[in-house]
Amino acid sequence: MNIHRCLISLALVSFVSIALCGIQNALAYEIANLQFPQNIIADEGQVYYIANANGDPGTRENKGFISKANVEGKITERYFIQGGKNSITLHSPKEMTIIGSTLYVADLDVVRGFDKSTGHPIVTIPFSRFHAESLTGLTADSHGNLYVSDADSNTIFRITPHQ
Repeated sequence: MNIHRCLISLALVSFVSIALCGIQNALAYEIANLQFPQNIIADEGQVYYIANANGDPGTRENKGFISKANVEGKITERYFIQGGKNSITLHSPKEMTIIGSTLYVADLDVVRGFDKSTGHPIVTIPFSRFHAESLTGLTADSHGNLYVSDADSNTIFRITPHQ
């Protein structure tokens, strides 16, 4: 597994225009009773994973959790992955992404990988050697690489999990 520090300089000017006049049957679902939700991600539009900090985001209390919801917005498993249970460490989950059968989660200074079907931990990728303490944005490219940003060090890291 390789981790690379990426120097990215972006000049981005964007203008977003959303026209709602053509939408006749737009639906909005409310998912309530969460604990400091930080992120939601869809898995092929069938399952939604919700990262819950469950306390002050950014603390190491090992009580963060991931919930699962269905397409109607109903919570199907409130504690699908739960810090402090079943040998799982999860402090303050933030951004998530999926590659194959692995759900990757940015959790303070590590990226954790879980089996998206069972919730069992698969991999932990630490960033302490880079002095990263606030991993936030997490995404994957079409080649299976992960990219995670650290807000404190103003750095983006590339992870190649397949090596």
